[in-house]
Amino acid sequence: MEWERIREEGLESGQGQVAAELLRIYEATGQGPERASVLLQLGRLCLAAGLPEGAEEFLSESCELEAGLATAWFERGRACQLLCRDEEAADYLRRGLDLEPALPEGNFRLGQAMQALGRHSEALQLYQKVGYGEAHAGKARHNEALIALQRGDFARGWEAYEHRWDENPRMARRSFAGRLWLGWERLEGRTILLHAEQGLGDTLQFVRHARQVAGLGARVLLEVQAPLAGLLAANGLAEQVIARGEPLPPHDFHCPLCSLPLALGRRGVSALAAQPPYLRAAHGDSPALERVRVVSGRPRIGVSWRGNPLHGRDRQRSIPGGQFRDLFAAQGGHFFGLQLSPPMEPAFAEGLTNFTDLSDCIGSFADTAAVVAELDLVICVDTALAHLAGAMGRPAWLLLPAVADWRWGLEGEGSCWYPSLRLLRQARGGGWGELLGRVIFLLDLGRGFGNCAFHGRPEDPRNLPESAAEARLHH
Repeated sequence: MEWERIREEGLESGQGQVAAELLRIYEATGQGPERASVLLQLGRLCLAAGLPEGAEEFLSESCELEAGLATAWFERGRACQLLCRDEEAADYLRRGLDLEPALPEGNFRLGQAMQALGRHSEALQLYQKVGYGEAHAGKARHNEALIALQRGDFARGWEAYEHRWDENPRMARRSFAGRLWLGWERLEGRTILLHAEQGLGDTLQFVRHARQVAGLGARVLLEVQAPLAGLLAANGLAEQVIARGEPLPPHDFHCPLCSLPLALGRRGVSALAAQPPYLRAAHGDSPALERVRVVSGRPRIGVSWRGNPLHGRDRQRSIPGGQFRDLFAAQGGHFFGLQLSPPMEPAFAEGLTNFTDLSDCIGSFADTAAVVAELDLVICVDTALAHLAGAMGRPAWLLLPAVADWRWGLEGEGSCWYPSLRLLRQARGGGWGELLGRVIFLLDLGRGFGNCAFHGRPEDPRNLPESAAEARLHH
């Protein structure tokens, strides 16, 4: 069981020693309520240690021993949420609430499970039961915002999205010399610092608004994650681009990038008016480009199948490498690996003749952008690469779980943020295998490379425009 890892990793407050003592008690007790309670505590320790598999193992046994222990069902539901087993999570959370309706966090956690299943009306009903001042009230308001945004209700969504700062240790507000700007003040002749706040993809999506802010008469400074600084500086999106950690110049105001749609809306500027392309690749040569350019006569396709493993829903949005390899059964194209972090599995490329790994010669997003500019198509999961291709106006097929992140909407193949992206979604209950089968079918058709944003039925030739890449397949 997972208790060994808890002890070895030396959790804060001596929890490793607590786990060892609990295990001793567990082994000494019989099959009864006391044993179920010890298992519950072991499960909680696993959750605190970030070990949901071990937690689910302990909590499952606890529930079997004492079916009336509401907290064990509830914590088991939490473990399944972390494992992205959302149907099970909803069942266990609901069983805990049935046993103890006043269970702390109950409505919020079950609301999360409903949201993850795409059952938004039920999720909203549960979130509305979480009153202000209760545990996770701010997170409930934030989740309500994400549902509004996913539904396209931007007016309500951007206002409520400011609750993302509530009760979120990963989103602590920073202190700046300038005042927070959320659209109420005029900016003519003022200096404003726009700063990244979340992931690389979020930065690439919302940095489009920097020029809109400059259009209000402001002098714009931009602070972003170091891997993006060079690319964004080369594109002239701000008067000065600062890598996070470097000293900040004087400024009158500051604004988090993801608050810009709200702030600009208050000045009468539409967030969706800033359409791609707003990024371009710098010209030049590199080892990566040499490897791409040597392939001719067939479509050149960049691929990435895994995102940040620290993302809370990475289990849901990343594709196992062994399963993604099935994609290379498609005929006609040559694939280029753009999988940088986490790195590609050592044995991934064994036996593949239509795959070239570029990860060892890409050192920055500027390098990646240069490669993307040379490709006919990018196929990837929900990572920063999709945002980069979209921001450049390059064709990309984005592989999404059945219930995707808010920015990709609820249905359809088009994106209001990136017209060059085509959104390919898992069927409900279909999994990645079914979706990859559809992608192989599309690739084998040799169609749709030039304009990946068409929204019709893929098998209808009228919806599949000819392109230079398609012509390569036919010769």
